[in-house]
Amino acid sequence: MMRACPPIIVTMTDNSLSICPLTRDKLAVYRPALDALTLASDQLQHIESIPECLAEAEQDRRFVPAALLLNQQVVGFAMYGLFDEAHGPRVWFDRFMLDTSSQGKGLGKAFGQLMQAFLCEHYQTETVYLSVYRDNHAAIHLYQKLGFAFNGEQDSKGELVMVYQSEQPSLTQPLSQE
Repeated sequence: MMRACPPIIVTMTDNSLSICPLTRDKLAVYRPALDALTLASDQLQHIESIPECLAEAEQDRRFVPAALLLNQQVVGFAMYGLFDEAHGPRVWFDRFMLDTSSQGKGLGKAFGQLMQAFLCEHYQTETVYLSVYRDNHAAIHLYQKLGFAFNGEQDSKGELVMVYQSEQPSLTQPLSQE
C-alpha cells in the first residue's frame, strides 16, 4: 500500500501559490493566459510548447495539464500523470515551465515543492519521477535542490530519468529501543 509523502510547506511572503488542474471548463478560462506564457530562447529546445502539451493531454488522458498560479494569476504550466509501466505504476511530474517574467524569483523551487506535495498526496505515493535533457543544467540543478536524483534510466526520448523518494521512515520499520 502506498502512503503519502510528508507535507511540504511552501512559504513566500505575500504570495499565494496554487496548482489548478485544467478541466475543460478551467482550460477555457485560463487558455488565453497560458498562450501568453513565454520561455527564454535557450529553454525552448528542452520542452514542448503548451499547445503541444495540451494536444498530447487530449489524446492521452493519463496526462493532466495544470496552470500554476501566483496570487490567482497564471505564471506557469505543468503536466503530470500516473502511468503503468514495465516497472509498475509511476507518478510522473512530466512538464514544468514558468513564464520568463516569473523566473529568477524563487518560484521554480516553490512551485516544484508544491507540485511534489500535491502529487504525493493526490496519488498517495512517496515516489515521483521526471525526465530531463542532459544539457538542461538549470533544470537539473533545480530538481536536485528539490531532492530528485538520477536513477540511471532514460525515457523513450533519451531524457535522463530522475526520481524523488520521500525520506520518511516506513511505518512498518521498528522504532529504535534507546
